[in-house]
Amino acid sequence: MALNIFVVGAIYQDVILHVDEFPEEDSKTRAKRQGGNTLDVLSQLRPLHPHPMHLAMVASLAGTDPTSTSPSTATDVTRDLAARNISLSHSVFHGCSVRQPTAWIISTPATRTILNENSLPDLTAAAFGASALPAIRMALERGERVWVHFEGRSVAEIRGMVAALGDLRSAGNAGDAGRLTVSVEFEKLGRPDLESLLPVADVAFFSKAWVAGNAAHQRDGSEMDASDHACGEYLRSVGKAQCRAGAHLFATWGEHGAFHVQAGQDAVTHLPSPPVHAVDTIGAGDTFVAGVLFGMGCAQQSPVVAGNFATQLASAKCGQNGFGGILPSASKAYDRAMRTA
Repeated sequence: MALNIFVVGAIYQDVILHVDEFPEEDSKTRAKRQGGNTLDVLSQLRPLHPHPMHLAMVASLAGTDPTSTSPSTATDVTRDLAARNISLSHSVFHGCSVRQPTAWIISTPATRTILNENSLPDLTAAAFGASALPAIRMALERGERVWVHFEGRSVAEIRGMVAALGDLRSAGNAGDAGRLTVSVEFEKLGRPDLESLLPVADVAFFSKAWVAGNAAHQRDGSEMDASDHACGEYLRSVGKAQCRAGAHLFATWGEHGAFHVQAGQDAVTHLPSPPVHAVDTIGAGDTFVAGVLFGMGCAQQSPVVAGNFATQLASAKCGQNGFGGILPSASKAYDRAMRTA
């Protein structure tokens, strides 16, 4: 059965500067650069999936559609996505009067410093309803499966988008087997009302910073606790208090791998990371999300098997620079995950 994955969020042109140590002021340092995101990884996983997999980015973008009659005014980042057969037909293009959002990342073996600039407006619920929702409805009516993944930003607009998806479910278009899945990323602390999206997610992804910060807040502002125990306790607590029953919660935990809890349950499953010499950890979180989307959505494996695959895949990504050529590592990781099923 075909799977349609819609990723709703922002696309940045990453300028990643890999240096041995943080540069001194007024110094000159040679650096290397590359970037990527969840859809980059998913596009490379296509050969592992025997059925059609449609990938679409739904975002506010600078320039024009690279597949339009005037592709010369497209940006480099949208040309790259189109070249990977990632659909941009549901995105909103704002022309050449605005710049593509850019992130400058100074990466050393020990630290990561990010400066970003974004003058684009966030995608609105109205734009989502006009561009992406009809395609989602048609896919469901064809009997296909749909996974809509939201980056955790612009909470008020996401609420409107999820409400529209809820209307599809209420109308019976998602089918008895639950062919429509909604996932949300909870990554950055300080985004107003982001936790209000917890009840709408079938699958939730938490960063280590999010878990540690919110676990500390639950303990009346005591010091952040990044222990494995704190992670499990937070997932159990938030799963019972704020998430929909049966939702699947994943927390990435650096070199310790990740953890999984099903909302409403007490069991915490550790998804260990294999030993790896970390070369480049930028994008490991995006790679983990891609692994879960592929494992649960494409391969229709259990959340634990999918989580094991995602952890193996993210570890493999940390062992190389950038995202290119990740398929051989992905294939081996998938085989290892399947052996644990």
